[in-house]
Amino acid sequence: MRIPFLVVALLVSGCGAHEAYERRLDLWVGRSAAQLVSLWGKPHAVHIREDGGRVIEYRRPVAVGLFCETRFTTSDKGFIEKWAYYGNDCRL
Repeated sequence: MRIPFLVVALLVSGCGAHEAYERRLDLWVGRSAAQLVSLWGKPHAVHIREDGGRVIEYRRPVAVGLFCETRFTTSDKGFIEKWAYYGNDCRL
């Protein structure tokens, strides 16, 4: 079975987009949640963890069937410790 060139090109370009998104997210580790909110805007949701930290959640619907959800986990002091993202259209 042959895979059309366009499909292969889209798959390969998608990988690069995710890597660039991950590098951008890495820059937030160690920075304050206040800085994040000042640049990304009001989050969709904020969840308080048992240890006093928070999970700050941003959702971006792109189009029907495309979305991106990014979560930043903070310490009890308000500094970003890690991130995670889910979806099929997470990119810069």
